[in-house]
Amino acid sequence: MRFLDPGLVTNPYVHYRQWRNEHPLWRDEMTNAWVLSRHDDVRRVLKNSVDYSSAAMKTEMMLPLISDDPPRHTQLRGIVNKAFTSRILKQIEGDVREIATRLASQLPVNQPVDVTETFTSPLPVAVISQMMGIPQERGNDFKRWSDSLTGTLAGASIEDRRSDIAEMANYFASLIPERRSHPSSDLISEVVTAELDGQGLTDQEIVGFCVLLLIAGNETTTNLIGNFLNILAERTDLWAQLRQNPKLIDIGIEEALRLDSPVQFLRRRLINAVTFYGRTIAAGED
Repeated sequence: MRFLDPGLVTNPYVHYRQWRNEHPLWRDEMTNAWVLSRHDDVRRVLKNSVDYSSAAMKTEMMLPLISDDPPRHTQLRGIVNKAFTSRILKQIEGDVREIATRLASQLPVNQPVDVTETFTSPLPVAVISQMMGIPQERGNDFKRWSDSLTGTLAGASIEDRRSDIAEMANYFASLIPERRSHPSSDLISEVVTAELDGQGLTDQEIVGFCVLLLIAGNETTTNLIGNFLNILAERTDLWAQLRQNPKLIDIGIEEALRLDSPVQFLRRRLINAVTFYGRTIAAGED
């Protein structure tokens, strides 16, 4: 079996169900990684950074947080958490609503529309740009950079992708001196001025962190909103229910995250040998 087979990617859920029922552990032919699909097994792996490591998989292209284990992961996450407190989110709620209302008002009426291109993609980019203290006019660049890094830019060659990624890194690096000398309340300033164990982050770590914020701030949110709207387009009864009772929207978002997650898989590398379903998997395997 192949985890990233094109037919599987188009509609993975029927395959997930078969794996849970018949093949809870199997080896992917493309990556040689082991695949676990049952909830309890996945939770066991994600909750145990001693035996299953993100840091052990680190490469030059991997980003902070994603490629760190506790306690460093916890420390790095604390930097971002400062910018996402309930108080700060309440402060920017009006700005987010204004951006969403403006984009929604520009959608054509009574005709087909690519909602990803016109709404679900520009909305998160505009919001994270504002939180990072970056001009929203760079939104097209941010999306292009993000797509290049995640490999979703249609038709882009490896050379073009590398060029985009280098352009993104250079842009964020150019912001560091100004944020150091004149820090503000934006996310980049929080990262530039942050300290771990009494030491500031290196410029390379800061750039990686900024790239992560950009990707995490728009890619997964774009997919979440798009998936949610797709569900509501198919289930007009749910759309009517949410319009009638907006208090259910938060629950609807959580259910959309569960039902059709923006992130379909995570990888870890074994530090110690483990056993699943009578099969021992050696240290060093994914």
